[in-house]
Amino acid sequence: MLFDAMRKAISLVAILCTLCQLSDWRQSKHNIKTFKRLFRKAQQLKRSTSKDENKKVVVQKPIEKKKRSQLSYMEKKELEQLPEKMEVLESEMEALDHQMNECQSDFAKLKELSDLRTQKEEELETLTNRWMELEEKKEG
Repeated sequence: MLFDAMRKAISLVAILCTLCQLSDWRQSKHNIKTFKRLFRKAQQLKRSTSKDENKKVVVQKPIEKKKRSQLSYMEKKELEQLPEKMEVLESEMEALDHQMNECQSDFAKLKELSDLRTQKEEELETLTNRWMELEEKKEG
C-alpha cells in the first residue's frame, strides 16, 4: 500500500511538472524503480525467515541500531533546550559565587549559599550528561 501511494505520488508530480514545463521530473520512471528496489530491500531486512538464530541476530542488529540512533521528537526538543538551561545554571552559579564573596563573615548564610551552589552544580552535571547522551544518540 505504501509503495502504491509513493508510485502514484511520483507519477502525479511528474505529470504536474510536465504541464508546468519543469524538467526535473523527467526520470520519474527511474525514481519509481529506485523506490521499489529500496522498499523491497527494507521489507526483506525487516523480517528474517531463517531458522538459524545467529542469522536472525545478524539481520536484526542493524535494524535495532538504526532505531536506537534516531531521536524522538521529545528528545530533539530536549536537546535544543538543554544548552539554554545549562547557561542559566552557570549564570546562577556565578551569582551565588558573587553572593558568597560578599557575605564571608556570615557563616550561616555562607553555608546556605554553598549548599545551594552544590545543588546547582549537581543539576548542571546531570544536564551535561544528558546533553552528551543525546548528542551521541543523534550521531548514531
